[in-house]
Amino acid sequence: MKLLITGAGGFLGKGLISALEKHHVLRLMDIAPFETPHEKVIGSVADPECVRRAVEGMEGIVIAHMAPNRPEIYADPAVPFDVNVKGTANLFAAVVEHRCCQRIVLISSTSVVGGAQRNGEFLTNETIPQPTTLYALTKACQESIAQFYSRAHGVSVVVLRPAYVIDADTLVDKYG
Repeated sequence: MKLLITGAGGFLGKGLISALEKHHVLRLMDIAPFETPHEKVIGSVADPECVRRAVEGMEGIVIAHMAPNRPEIYADPAVPFDVNVKGTANLFAAVVEHRCCQRIVLISSTSVVGGAQRNGEFLTNETIPQPTTLYALTKACQESIAQFYSRAHGVSVVVLRPAYVIDADTLVDKYG
């Protein structure tokens, strides 16, 4: 299958590449240049034209992009909403426009249900989003976008909510 991975130059993206490259043809997208033997698209998911080029000809997408996880980025909603929300909406819109990629995996976060976690609630796929941070709010918006395109356009979407990401071999996280 031909897969597009967004956020491919980041910690999570690199882990996804090593897991998926054995069985799929990959096109990788990130805003910052990075080395790879795979086809790549350098550009922002917030740029609709760049996203259209990246999506064209793909059979599936793994949405793994996110605004940089630095406190100053999340002090203001502009960048997180541009990358996490607008970028995700651009991807789904391009999928519908190109009539491609009817299989999408959205990497979200357990922070979407952070309020429920804090209240000690048992979490299920029915737990209502209760974001408690701007990051979690943007991830909840991503999930809403995915639900909309699934209902309105029949796009098949799986949402994964990891709590934390580490390298399984080294037990190192993105902070080292």
